[in-house]
Amino acid sequence: MSESDPTPAPTFLQVERGSVTDEELAALVAVFAGAAAAASANPAPDPRPREMWGNVVDNLRHQPPLPPGAFVNQRYWQ
Repeated sequence: MSESDPTPAPTFLQVERGSVTDEELAALVAVFAGAAAAASANPAPDPRPREMWGNVVDNLRHQPPLPPGAFVNQRYWQ
């Protein structure tokens, strides 16, 4: 930003009422900094669907296998 530009930078924090000491303001800034650090430490979950190719449940049998003659005698199994 050049010195000839009269628009100031937007303020992050502004005290509207009361008189705030430097220690109180520093504590408030520390709380905001801690909240920002905690938010960046836990990123948002991935919105894409999970890939289930390695799911252990897929290795389990859900239905008993057909007997060996099931495809030879197709009329019986219809």
